Amino acid sequence: MRRRTTKRRLSIGWLALALAVPSAAKGEDLSLDQAIALALRDNPVLSAARKGVEIAAARVGGAYGVEDPRLEFEYNRLIADRMLTGDPMRMLSLSQDLPFPTKLFARRAVAARSEEIARQTLRAKERELVAGVKSSFGELALTEESLRILEEARGVLAALSSHAAARYASGEASQADALRAQVESARVEKDLIMLAQQRTVARAQLNLLLNRPPDQETTAAPAELSSLIAPPLADLYAAARRHNPELAAAEAAAEKARSAASLARQEYLPDIMLKFTKGVGDQDWESGEWAGMVGISLPLWFFQKQAPMVREARAEEAMADAEYRSLENEVRARVREAHARLEGNRSLYELYRSSFIPQAEGAVSAARAAYQAGKADISLLLDGQRMLLEFRRDGIAAAVAGIAARADLEQAAGIDLKEIAGEGNPGEQPQDNP
Repeated sequence: MRRRTTKRRLSIGWLALALAVPSAAKGEDLSLDQAIALALRDNPVLSAARKGVEIAAARVGGAYGVEDPRLEFEYNRLIADRMLTGDPMRMLSLSQDLPFPTKLFARRAVAARSEEIARQTLRAKERELVAGVKSSFGELALTEESLRILEEARGVLAALSSHAAARYASGEASQADALRAQVESARVEKDLIMLAQQRTVARAQLNLLLNRPPDQETTAAPAELSSLIAPPLADLYAAARRHNPELAAAEAAAEKARSAASLARQEYLPDIMLKFTKGVGDQDWESGEWAGMVGISLPLWFFQKQAPMVREARAEEAMADAEYRSLENEVRARVREAHARLEGNRSLYELYRSSFIPQAEGAVSAARAAYQAGKADISLLLDGQRMLLEFRRDGIAAAVAGIAARADLEQAAGIDLKEIAGEGNPGEQPQDNP
C-alpha cells in the first residue's frame, strides 16, 4: 500500500500540465492553461510585436500612394509689353507626378510581404513564450514536488534519529548510530534550503513571463503524469515545415526580396507627369481656354541608378533564399535534438519509476526490518534511505528535463504535439505498480 502511495506521489506532470481553473488570484494554484493565457495577454514583448503588425498593415494601404499634386500660380510681367492689352500674364497650374502603374502593384507586394513577416514574427514570439511558460511552469511544479518529497524524508529521518537516540540511551546501540542519523537529517535540511532557493528562482522566471512582479506568490498546480511517446520524426519534420513561424517569416522574407527585385527592374520604366494650366484673368477664365501637358521621365542615367539597384536587389534575393535554406536545416536540427532529449528523459524517468525506485524501496524495507531486529546497524538503513531519496529526486529531474524538451520540440514544430497526426497513437500509458 505504501508503494502505491509513493508511486502516486511521484506521478507528477511530465509532458502535459493542465488543470482548468476559472481564475488565479494571488496565493491560489495557477494551472498551465491559465499561465499560458495570462502570458499571451499580458506579456509586453507580445504587445510590442502586435503593434509591429499594425504598423506593417498600415504600410500596405499606403503602398498605392503617389506624390502630392502641385498647385502653381504664375504672375509674369516680363511678356506683358508683348501682349495687346499690356496686362501681365496670370496662370494657375495643377500638376501630378505618377509612377508607372505596375510599380504601384510591386510596391504593394513588398509591403504585403513585410506585413506577413511581422505576423509570423508575432507567432514565433508567441510560440517562444508558450514554450518558456511550459518549461518554467513544469520546473516550478516539480520543484514543489521535490520539496514535498524532502519534507517527507525529513519526517522519516527525524523519527529514525529519535529512535536511534532512544536505543543509544538504553544501551542497545552505539553513539555513532545516533550521530549518523543526525548528520543525515542535517543533509536533508541543507537540501531543503537549496530547493527553496530554486523554487524562488523558478517562480521569478514564471512571473517574468506573466508580466508579474518577481516576488509575487505564484504556485503551480499539482501536475498529472501523462507520458506520451513523441510523434515520429518524419511527422515532426513535416509539421515544422508547415507550421514553424520562423520558417514562414523567412519564406515571406524571400518572397519580399523577389518582389523588391521585380520593383527594382521596373525602375527602368518611365514615370508619368500630368499638368493642367488655366489663365486666371477675367477674359482668360471666361474664354474656356486651357493647356495640358503629358510628360515622362527618361531613365537616361540607368547605369548610375537603376542598374546598381537591380544588382543589389538580386543579391538580396539570393541572400534571402540562402537564409531560408539555412534556417530550414537549423529547424530540422532543433527538432531532432529536442526529440532525442524528450525520448531520452522519458526513458530515464520510466527507468527510475519502474525499476530504481521500487528496488530502493525494497532495500529500505529490508534494512529497516534488519535494524529493528538488531541484525544490522543504522548505516545500512541510512544508506538505503539516502539512495531512495536520490532516485526520487533524479526521477523528478528527468521529468523537468523532459518537460523542457517537449516545450522546445513544440516550439520547433510550431504546433502542440497533440495536434500532430502522428501522435494519435501515443503508445502504452505507464501504470502504477501494485
